[in-house]
Amino acid sequence: MKTVLSKIFLYFFWGILIGSENNILTAQTNYPTPVKPASHLFYIQRTGNTNTIMYDAVLTSDAQIAITQPIKPYWIRFAENGDKKDLSFIQRKFAYGVEIKKLQTPNEFEFYIVSYSKIKMKLMLDKNGKPIALTHIDGKLSILNKVFINMDPGTLLSFKPDIKYLELFGSNLQTGEPIYEKIIL
Repeated sequence: MKTVLSKIFLYFFWGILIGSENNILTAQTNYPTPVKPASHLFYIQRTGNTNTIMYDAVLTSDAQIAITQPIKPYWIRFAENGDKKDLSFIQRKFAYGVEIKKLQTPNEFEFYIVSYSKIKMKLMLDKNGKPIALTHIDGKLSILNKVFINMDPGTLLSFKPDIKYLELFGSNLQTGEPIYEKIIL
């Protein structure tokens, strides 16, 4: 039921979330690369505009991952002077927020983006103490750096964006080599 409600809310508020159809960018070209703080995990960009959803780990004063809120998603509003803004309640609960579960091992959490639970990720610290988000990209365990969502937002009357595909960009955990996967939806 939560999944159905998530999709309904996401579709209904899509026009509010990404803006006018007249501003649709159809490719990833000319998108800004955000400045990444030390606790940065990955970011999401999508057709519609250059506004970017950032995902940062929340660290304690002793450089451990916070247990109560280990991940902080927020906007960088490149289309609005690069302002940083929190996600709205609806965006957190139905679109870009995260569902997180603490694992037995210290500093390890399993999580996913609430609007797409098929991609499971693991938050942990690497051997240097830097927070990373691990997931499988092209069948290989990888550090996720970026997600791009290609879609046609539809209209406010259709309540449903047409998501064509996701692109996952990262680095292979074993080799450090760049890795990429396109997921057609």
